[in-house]
Amino acid sequence: MTSTKPIEYLTGPDADAFRDAIDPHVVAALTKRGLAEMSGPMAYGAVGDGASHKASEFFASLAAAQAVYPHCSSLNQEMDWLALQAAFNAGGPVVSKRRSYKLCNSALSSQQPLVVVAGTSWTNLHGSILDASAMVARTTATNYVSNADFASATGWQNATIYSPAQLTNAVFGGGAATYTDPAAYPGTAGHFCQFGQLVTLAPGSYRAMATVTVTRGASYANGNPNPPYGSISFFETSPGEGGNPTGRSASLNSLQAVAAGGSVTQTIEFSFTLSAAKTMWFTFSGGGYANFAISEMSIRPYLTNCAILCTRDGSPTHYPIYHPLSGFTLQGGKTGSTAVLDHTGLAGIRWNSFSDIDGNLVGLRDANVTGFDDALALGDGAYLVPIEGVNLYGNGVGVYFPTGRTNAGENIRFVNGGIFNNKVGVDNPGAAEMTFFGTAIDYNTQALVNNAGRVVYNGLRVEMPGAAATGKPLFHFIGGGSLDFIGGYFLGSGAPLTGAEPPISFETNNSAVRFHGTEIYNLSSFDTVASGPGLVLAPGGWKNNGNPNVGGKLISRAAQMDVFAGAGKCEDTTSHLVGAEALGIDIEGGLYTQEAGAVFTNRWTAANFSVAPSTAQKRSGTRSIKLTKANISAGSATYQVVFLIPVRAAQNVWSEFWWLAPDAVGTGTAQLYVRQFWVRQMGLDALDRPVFGRQAYFKGEVDISVPLTGSATWNRYNFSSAYMPGLTDETAVGGFAGAPPWATHYGLLLDTQSLPTMSIWIDDFVANVL
Repeated sequence: MTSTKPIEYLTGPDADAFRDAIDPHVVAALTKRGLAEMSGPMAYGAVGDGASHKASEFFASLAAAQAVYPHCSSLNQEMDWLALQAAFNAGGPVVSKRRSYKLCNSALSSQQPLVVVAGTSWTNLHGSILDASAMVARTTATNYVSNADFASATGWQNATIYSPAQLTNAVFGGGAATYTDPAAYPGTAGHFCQFGQLVTLAPGSYRAMATVTVTRGASYANGNPNPPYGSISFFETSPGEGGNPTGRSASLNSLQAVAAGGSVTQTIEFSFTLSAAKTMWFTFSGGGYANFAISEMSIRPYLTNCAILCTRDGSPTHYPIYHPLSGFTLQGGKTGSTAVLDHTGLAGIRWNSFSDIDGNLVGLRDANVTGFDDALALGDGAYLVPIEGVNLYGNGVGVYFPTGRTNAGENIRFVNGGIFNNKVGVDNPGAAEMTFFGTAIDYNTQALVNNAGRVVYNGLRVEMPGAAATGKPLFHFIGGGSLDFIGGYFLGSGAPLTGAEPPISFETNNSAVRFHGTEIYNLSSFDTVASGPGLVLAPGGWKNNGNPNVGGKLISRAAQMDVFAGAGKCEDTTSHLVGAEALGIDIEGGLYTQEAGAVFTNRWTAANFSVAPSTAQKRSGTRSIKLTKANISAGSATYQVVFLIPVRAAQNVWSEFWWLAPDAVGTGTAQLYVRQFWVRQMGLDALDRPVFGRQAYFKGEVDISVPLTGSATWNRYNFSSAYMPGLTDETAVGGFAGAPPWATHYGLLLDTQSLPTMSIWIDDFVANVL
């Protein structure tokens, strides 16, 4: 047959085989075109003028189209997509002049991803447009799990292979599978649940998913030390028995908030493929000091939902050779304001491989991706992916790495390019390791969210709207996620101290943000730099440019953990600093004096008083804090040492330190006054000491009797904000109710006025915030 209109297509390596199907104008067109596009989409039949040209315009039947393009499944498919896919399938270089290629139209039957297999081809499209603006996300009602929403108990079965002393059955019905943690803790692993449904699946690719809500169980109060855990997987014989035919599973993560009485809801998923039909048990397993409510467990067909699919499946060789996809703008049909953030929509480029193989990979170079719900979605097999000179803008999420990925997430590298003007720059709950070199992170509503992995910014310029404009944290961490700024620059636009939300938010106490020689402008909010129990550190020093509520070391709101150098050991982690700063303790505070004639008091040192690290005495570790009062008698001057423990609203402090007064300086005892307050820190003064707001709430005072005859015995001082002597109404604000909403810190004030010239050592300073 011949086409119904003249176009330039179907030349190149398979031209002879396709000769009967070629328009007579092709040979002359090839001569005009020259060799530059011999192996490009134009040589395989693309039109490349940006307009829609369906296969139905050139072929009378689907069979005729498939004779030329075996991958054609509908006459609604665009000739540009058919030609591009043919060029990629042929292997070798895919080259094009700057053109505009239509990947799909509004007909759903036209919408298939362009599949790029690692190790088969490499491209340079020289700035061409790949137009997928008509593509929409597909859904399916097919669910291979019966009663997936637990409306009743039908289809579900608890495990039977374990002792009832260990296994507690889940209850099915009412819209959830519910496991209630027994109050009794029998020791060792404690109780757990395990249940599933027997499913039969035909050969094909699938997505398994569960939505789980976790709360603290009754065994927590009875000594169960096992944290919550939960996962979905398959078993051959029964729930919990036999091998896993798919080798895939997905686990809950970042459940630390459950220990504090919080509720965590997560959706976990994994994808898998079967080459033969299989009958197996789709199973949920969970335990620790936790209750579980599983609202859905489903298995549905795997939908790519992307414009370009990069995969290792079908790769002919497995060597670590970079085969880039380069030189294009992939255009979706959304703007950042219309994109969805729950990852149920359309991805621009998705990496996913069902075969667990190493070697060849598809990377990106010199490209733009815009107009998608997720610009780049990294799935199974996506690791060591180089992304060079790529700009992601105008999307819902720039880069997404979900949980439950297999053989994925190692060292995803971004070089140059930018992630800007998206709702979210990077969403990383799957804990991928991502490293950015010279990339512009600009004007996303949020730069980094749900980060459970290790992210490093090397020499980046990060310019973000302030929290006043977004009402959301710019950097948000779960699990053990961390972010390191190495050099570079941060600019928070807008006025400082105006944002209602701190720019950094932590969900767990093992997350951290570290600055190494970074210039920082306006990293601030109305309260402070960070909220939650993680750490904000500057171990490599940084340059303070207009940050009124951060000082020589950044403020840490490190609740629910020891904020003082790891179990309060005061080890040296910041030897380039002096005074108490050199203790390696991430703590706000300072020294205040009323000494007559004193003209200078820096943060930790006055003319006759100092707070500094010491190796002369230590209760544990190698160092302690030494408070030295010199050349002055008791009562003649007031020296107050203030330690500030970061808190959030309604939290309480239950903590301790150990003190030692070994020197004989007289007879009898003297009093070290320990006063406690809820305070609001507003910033730092010119001497790097905390500046407090007008509000303060007195929590009471306890006097420590210090022996002046000297003692070699360490003494423990416990302090608690829940109730202190001096309070008469323990239900008042700041009583058992915890920190008032305006408080940023719990202030511990040591007044040394009644002490003579002497030294006191403090060690094992632990601050637990609950």
